[in-house]
Amino acid sequence: MEAIPRNDTWFCILLSSIILPRSLMKWLVGSFLAFLFFFSGFSALIYETLWIRDFAFLLGSTTYTLSVVLAAYMAGLAMGSLTASRLALGARRPILTYALLEIGVGLCGLGVRWVFQNVLKDLGPIGVLNNENLGPMLTRFLLSFAVLFPSTFLMGATLPFLTRFFPEADRKDGSFLGLLYGLNTLGAACGCFVTGFFLMRLDGMARSTYWAVGINLAVGLGALALGALAREYSRKEGDAPKRGPQKIDSAFSHPTTRFLLIAFCLSGFTSLSYEILYSRFLGYILGNRVYASSALITTFLLGIALGSLAVGWFIDRFGGELVLFSLFQVVVGLCGFLTLLYFPEILERIKLYEAAREFTDPWDYVRARFLEAFLLLVAPAFCFGAIFPSVIKYLHRGEGELPGVTGKAYSVNTLGCILGSLVTGFFVIPAFGTYYGMAVLASLSLLLGHRLLAPRWEAAPAWRKGVSVLVPLVLVLTGIGRAKASDRYPWPRKDMTRTFAYEDASTLVTAYDGPLGQYLYADDTMLSFPIGPRSRATLVQKLQGHLPMLLHPDPKRVLVVGLGFGVTPGSCAAYSCVDRVDCVEIFNGVVKAAPLFKGPNRDVVDQPKVHLVSGDGRYFLRHAPAPYDVIASNLTGSDLPGSATCYTKEFFELARAHLAPGGLFLVHAYGPDRYVIVKTLMSVFPHLMGFGAYHGTYYLVASMDLVRINDKRILKRLLSDPTAREDAHRAGIWGPADVHKDLLFDEKEAARRTAKLTDELNTDDLPILEYRFHGRDLNIFYGHL
Repeated sequence: MEAIPRNDTWFCILLSSIILPRSLMKWLVGSFLAFLFFFSGFSALIYETLWIRDFAFLLGSTTYTLSVVLAAYMAGLAMGSLTASRLALGARRPILTYALLEIGVGLCGLGVRWVFQNVLKDLGPIGVLNNENLGPMLTRFLLSFAVLFPSTFLMGATLPFLTRFFPEADRKDGSFLGLLYGLNTLGAACGCFVTGFFLMRLDGMARSTYWAVGINLAVGLGALALGALAREYSRKEGDAPKRGPQKIDSAFSHPTTRFLLIAFCLSGFTSLSYEILYSRFLGYILGNRVYASSALITTFLLGIALGSLAVGWFIDRFGGELVLFSLFQVVVGLCGFLTLLYFPEILERIKLYEAAREFTDPWDYVRARFLEAFLLLVAPAFCFGAIFPSVIKYLHRGEGELPGVTGKAYSVNTLGCILGSLVTGFFVIPAFGTYYGMAVLASLSLLLGHRLLAPRWEAAPAWRKGVSVLVPLVLVLTGIGRAKASDRYPWPRKDMTRTFAYEDASTLVTAYDGPLGQYLYADDTMLSFPIGPRSRATLVQKLQGHLPMLLHPDPKRVLVVGLGFGVTPGSCAAYSCVDRVDCVEIFNGVVKAAPLFKGPNRDVVDQPKVHLVSGDGRYFLRHAPAPYDVIASNLTGSDLPGSATCYTKEFFELARAHLAPGGLFLVHAYGPDRYVIVKTLMSVFPHLMGFGAYHGTYYLVASMDLVRINDKRILKRLLSDPTAREDAHRAGIWGPADVHKDLLFDEKEAARRTAKLTDELNTDDLPILEYRFHGRDLNIFYGHL
């Protein structure tokens, strides 16, 4: 026999479809489809990770963004699943339909990117400013929903059509659904990790979207080829008993089944609520960094995938779906209460563990944080993943078709996810806070687990019924009582006394009195170095206000982005030549805490010149009614999401566009990547001066015109303005010589220092600064800096 001249892959596949037995071919087709579904989940989480970041420009960098994007995402999944559950019953070529759905997801994902960049990024008067304004917030939510719905609708429709392809799944539906759901979720976890840690940093936001689109197209084309080669093995309408929609509806008519669907909806509600609340808890472990949300979602999805894969196999062999469902709900509730009661101890142990290690490799640091997040989340996430195949297995004991049962149950669960996302972000956290919000959810999980077991007690004696009611009630009351008795939230800090706490959907803001003065935190991130009599931070924060006031010929209108302690806008307002100081701060809690620091900030809240605005700085600047003589970026988090967007080239261009002729723009550059900020700023402004602040940090004063220190003007301004002179003395400025002393370089020296810098510019699309660990001088991709 003559040998085959070349290894033609498609020829071999076609040959194997002729030679291989039908059962083996069916297994190969199914395995390849499951492989494709893994990458379908992979691309879906690339989109979600990018959308959460993109829509922060529209909704603000707060919990509102996470809530709205997840709700819109889940709404499309629910509608797509419910619609597909009906259509899949009559589908004669489900693989073909699945392939077209995947291609459609890719095209819609590309469309979302275009619409966001060209339409949604700037919405004028309904853009993000103050998220407490319900009308514009609702409008932005509806717009987000409308933009995301087509993509997510098609994503939700894929699972019912896949279940239609496999007739053998009717006999092992637990393992089958657990496998498909688990693989898809595992792919989603991998997609989230790769996007958060690699794609955004190496390829940027736009090219990451193209990666997701390419994966969807590849999955769709692969499914098309597979359907063409294995059409004869696809499920035909006559392969199984014809069980029409009326039988599916009857399968959901039993009271226990109906209640199970309600419980499944509530389970979805709690799952998304826990995800949002745990994100607040994990902020104390992971920090507010670009990889924090990726680590959270990755570990949560990984736990769900493990639960789905393990329990799907178990229930096919041993049954007990209702008992398992109830058990999982109880475990979730107990995990919630244990988190509340012992989280301070968990934090303390984590800090001791990290303090004992010297992280010379940044990936050691990342791995440690992943492990910490995984240990906290794995139990509740495993339970949520195990619930899905348990419910489908129980519901499919009726006469319904597997695609119809899967689609309806999935849509009901996803409806709960939508409600959980919105209610938690917009009501639970503002009304109860993270701590008591977790207590309420844990109680709901415990009661839900008990109620599903209650039908088994209907024929039991009265005393056993009483016990069945009393035990969960005691658990709930005990848990809430212990949480109340040990309420240490916000978590205590060593050698500090808490003086202020305010929590809303944006963040938890706390103030403390400590050894060096007063401290201000957003979650676990220090908003500024402490201020006090022995703290140099007070001097440098005042210097940040005085420098542009003394360098500008005649400053009238000033904008300060970021309030902090209020020292910088207070110093700007000290000058009699200034008519107005606008200060915009995204965290309402920071504005409310400002009166605590009225000594250092010169009572900035009650100064008539100063106008405090709660809102997003970039949006406020974009729509400022008139140009400013001075714009000062009073932010120190160039590596933190939210504030990091005020260190990008796009923000610098926005500042340049809103400066009056001869205006000055000041930005604080700190950390080992400060020269990336210098290089990015020089790409927008031709002239700048760098002044020393503290610990190697710079104040960069940039302008479109030449910037020089005018000794006579500085001396005249200080002598003629007693209030400004007195405050300048507190900043260490007694005359022109003190300004010269802090000068480190001009634009020529800055160009020399950055000439050999190989880093790209920091942009909205490529946020390279967010991948730095300033506290340890580490970079995820370059090690030590």
